[in-house]
Amino acid sequence: MLTRRPLRPAVVLLSLAALLSTASACFDTRLIDRPHAEFIPSFGTIAVGARRDVVLAACRTEFTIGDALFPVITAAVFSSFGRIDALAALPESFIPGCTGLDVKSMDVKLDGEPAFGLETSPTNGRLFTLRADSPGKATLRATLDLGDQTITAEGLYEAKAVDHVTMRPFCYSSGDANAAGVPVSEAHLPVDTPVTFSLSLYAGDVLLSGYGYYPVEAKGLAIVGEQGGGIAMKTASAPGPATLTSPDDPGFKLDLQLYDLSLFDKLDLHSFSPPPYVGQHVTLRPLGLIDGKVPCLDDAERSLVIETPDTCSFLPNGGSTYTSYGPIPFEILADADGKCRVRAELVGTKLSATFEVDVARGWELLDLPSSQFISPRAIWGSGPKDVYFAGTELGIDPMTGKPSTSPADSIPAVLHFDGSSWIKTQPAPSARGTLIGVWGSGPKDVFAVGANGTIVHLDEAGWAPLSSGVTETLTGVWGSAPNDVFAVGYNGTILHYDGSSWSPSVSGVTDSLLAIWGSGPADIYAVGVPRALLHYDGSAWQSAVPASVPKSSGLSAIWGSGPADVWVVGNEARIHFDGAAWSSNSAEQNSMPAAIWGSSANDVFEGGRFQGLGGVQHFDGAGWTNMFFPFTVPFDALWGSGPDDVYAVYQNQGIFHYRH
Repeated sequence: MLTRRPLRPAVVLLSLAALLSTASACFDTRLIDRPHAEFIPSFGTIAVGARRDVVLAACRTEFTIGDALFPVITAAVFSSFGRIDALAALPESFIPGCTGLDVKSMDVKLDGEPAFGLETSPTNGRLFTLRADSPGKATLRATLDLGDQTITAEGLYEAKAVDHVTMRPFCYSSGDANAAGVPVSEAHLPVDTPVTFSLSLYAGDVLLSGYGYYPVEAKGLAIVGEQGGGIAMKTASAPGPATLTSPDDPGFKLDLQLYDLSLFDKLDLHSFSPPPYVGQHVTLRPLGLIDGKVPCLDDAERSLVIETPDTCSFLPNGGSTYTSYGPIPFEILADADGKCRVRAELVGTKLSATFEVDVARGWELLDLPSSQFISPRAIWGSGPKDVYFAGTELGIDPMTGKPSTSPADSIPAVLHFDGSSWIKTQPAPSARGTLIGVWGSGPKDVFAVGANGTIVHLDEAGWAPLSSGVTETLTGVWGSAPNDVFAVGYNGTILHYDGSSWSPSVSGVTDSLLAIWGSGPADIYAVGVPRALLHYDGSAWQSAVPASVPKSSGLSAIWGSGPADVWVVGNEARIHFDGAAWSSNSAEQNSMPAAIWGSSANDVFEGGRFQGLGGVQHFDGAGWTNMFFPFTVPFDALWGSGPDDVYAVYQNQGIFHYRH
């Protein structure tokens, strides 16, 4: 005997609300004030031996049951095969603008006997049943007396003998198997199980309607009746062949195979999810196979155990054990990096399967001690054991002597990571504001820039402030050598450092420049808002804004792997330079990329807001894809020592680290 859970519904009901919305949109609301009545349906071809219900709708205004409205009323009023089990609401309720008529009396006649018989519902005088007794045509006519006038409604119906039958079982396992790329055997049905079959009756190529007539003979199955738009049957209790035939269609034969657990020859744990990061879900399907195919129906019990409970757990309730039925997918959560291994057994058999996947750490928020906390804005490093985070930390309110949240009291700060420990420094204790950009030519030659024209420099002796000669906020810094460094900032500010002092460099713009990058001393770019892209050729800065950049797009970040591979991102903008021309690379609408960095031309990270939420996207050389990012904050800056060691920061939110 198979152990099983209740079967899933075989048919999904129509969404009446959605249909009504569609019908109302398509229905002509310019109604004519003229009483009107109509049979629903007003025509049809019915199988001889079957019955078909019709209902009369009557409104004060003229209407037409068109293509948009007919499925609404059909779904609301009729059940399978044209049956009305109970008239919960009159069809007028589903006709836009319809107000029911005050009918004094009604006379209904059927012209078409003996092909059809007519029955009137004893509980509702506007509900009728047509009985197709023999081939032929009939007209159903209703005359309604409204007191001051009479109106009529007509329905035209034809009865035809069945000469062609089609049937198929509803295979709910097929969706799970198709998603896994595994074929389905519609012929295999479990023993002692309710099964619903579709049933279509034809006269030639004409599809017939009607209920109560099932020209089917079954061997190995018992007919139960109508269910969910099909015919319900129950399979025999013993495995073996079963067949369906029809006396009306000698050419119809459906060969089936009833199976029990002994017929399964393989259990497969299939996943089409990529290897997960910590915090990500993996979907698995426990597919039971018979001769390499998933049976049409399968509700056999599976016992599942996670053999690495420190790495992953079952959703939604956690834990390392789980019971499922049939090939229904289930989910596991990657809790920690390492190997996640799941073992499944088909209960009642010796079949088992194991699924194993490596869980990567992915993006995580670093848990730093409060004594080392700063609000970071920029990152640069010379390697994985030499990384600098520049930003600010809270200062002291001079009036109260207590920590202040005012930006005016904040102090520039730098946090350094040496591969094992973190050291926080105030490189310019007398300065105020935040550091926004950082870059170095090596471990002992690092520059950081920020608010109020602040520039600080690290050398063998430690951090020390440098005079910038400006009070504008500086936002970015980059150099080709220790004696060739540029800084950019608000109001078109560009400064140059020659190894001994900083001096102004003419930008030719008043835009707020936000970032700078170059491939060498004669190939440097600066970008900013509202729409600035400047290029330096070794002697002068010139505007290089391509026409592909929308006028509303502020540019906020730039990075390249070389002179023929440069990326610039900003408000709904992502453009690329291939050494010859700039091209748009279709940033998403409602996206605001704010940071970009890569380890190579085929490994580029982009951070910011996407569809209103913080996120990370990755370019693999062929296209951009969303990375799994279990947070909602955008980024201010990105930097990494390699493809599997990337840092990101967002002010007041801390430091994020990506490891694969």
